[in-house]
Amino acid sequence: MSDGGKFPVSGMKHNYPQSLLRYFSKTSTPSDLILFSNGDLQIQSDVSEIVNKEQLVITNVRETDFIKFLRPKFKNKPLHNLLAIFSFLLSMPFLVNSPLVIGFLFEDEPLSLFEQFSIFVAPFAIILLDHLRLKYIQVSQLILTFNDSKTLIFNGDAPESSLFMMSKIFFTIGIIYSSLYFMIWITDQAPLIGDFFGWVIFGLLILLFLNGVYSLFLKAESLNPEDIDDFILGYQHMYFAMMMVKNTEAFTGTKSEEITLAINGFGKELLQYKDNLKNLNTLDEIISASNPSMGVLAIGISTEILMRHACETAGITFKPSARPTLDPLIKQYNREKGIDSKTKSYLEVIKEMRNRAAHDFNIDWDEFKMVTQQFCEVVKWYTEQIESHEIPSPVTGEISETEE
Repeated sequence: MSDGGKFPVSGMKHNYPQSLLRYFSKTSTPSDLILFSNGDLQIQSDVSEIVNKEQLVITNVRETDFIKFLRPKFKNKPLHNLLAIFSFLLSMPFLVNSPLVIGFLFEDEPLSLFEQFSIFVAPFAIILLDHLRLKYIQVSQLILTFNDSKTLIFNGDAPESSLFMMSKIFFTIGIIYSSLYFMIWITDQAPLIGDFFGWVIFGLLILLFLNGVYSLFLKAESLNPEDIDDFILGYQHMYFAMMMVKNTEAFTGTKSEEITLAINGFGKELLQYKDNLKNLNTLDEIISASNPSMGVLAIGISTEILMRHACETAGITFKPSARPTLDPLIKQYNREKGIDSKTKSYLEVIKEMRNRAAHDFNIDWDEFKMVTQQFCEVVKWYTEQIESHEIPSPVTGEISETEE
């Protein structure tokens, strides 16, 4: 398979800061990594369009000798939880008393010893405890070992800790709370300056709130590297994806002679359309698929590209902020132009099987044969509908969103 036909399979975050101190000190630089179907493990970077893409490839997992996955766990859970309790107990008085710092600093208002402790000592103690807890946990890890004794270790998520999370939330709210009181004070002292900064902070808070609402209720889950946050699926998913790419035979099952002959027949059928689909780079991955799950993923991506082009040539438009994927593309085209029930059922099956392949990698050869047959029928339908239009060259590495 050529590099032009490779597509993303999974993604993960490496060295994501697990404490406030690491986050602000930048002692560990977080990176977004993507695993491609040809085995390349590549850094997701904004400079990928102006720098040779090969410079962003860390390694190829097919060259590894061994891949090991470590789940996140506690090394000393009682001590970790004791630190969490202390941090939580300190965050509550800080949240309540944080606005008093303005009166103490600028208006000579007295503070009790406890109020001074909760305002000036507690924040540093919370940050310190949050950092110390890293000694008592094991973050999730992927360890890649090569036959030349080289080892790559990727660090992921920490074990969940609701009390430490609540401490961080209370700490952040306390900072915001005291900042608002500072804005009130500076507005009284210098109204014009206060109003300016007040509106700036108010605007930022509104943007943060709207972004939170969007992420919580409106943002779709996807496997689309155009939005890397949606594409990060975690270390366990990445581990199984790496194992599938490296050890194809462990994920393929038995391919009978009957299945082989049928798939070869579908491959020859698809090759008849290769001139019409010359920019569909994933076609080679379908024809020469060595793994049924990877083949179904390639079919899903190819189908989405075809449906997207069908919508474009039919004059169907989407909102600028929309990232139309297979499900909305099928629905919109059917709504405006109509799709016969037989072809629509093929498209729905391809969508569902692609979702399963992307999440679980558990497609067998019989299912791949069935999906390939239905994809051939979709290609026939497509060439009849859009035969006079050339397919635009898709973005290398594009993968479509999964719809649950």
